[in-house]
Amino acid sequence: GRGRGRGNDRNDRWDNRGRNDVSRIAQENGYRDGVRHGQDDRNRNRRFDYDNSSEYRDASRGYRSEYGSRDAYRNAYRDAFRRGYEDGYRNNSRNNRSPWPF
Repeated sequence: GRGRGRGNDRNDRWDNRGRNDVSRIAQENGYRDGVRHGQDDRNRNRRFDYDNSSEYRDASRGYRSEYGSRDAYRNAYRDAFRRGYEDGYRNNSRNNRSPWPF
């Protein structure tokens, strides 16, 4: 029927590039966290090592059960965290906020 699932199942909603909201949310969270950790490691003269971060290993910050698959969220989060970490560590972040393009 009309409006079926509207606002209830976030996994059924897709953006204009064909990615679902769960992936987008995970990527935004992962990228932002990665940039922050990369900058911190660079500023403290630590070696490049994103997998040393507990947020990267856990990869569930920002996850909610209504998003569906925790594994899908974690995979998208980690991919984005790696990109963000490299941008932050190498000082290439795009205003340290925008993870796009993905």
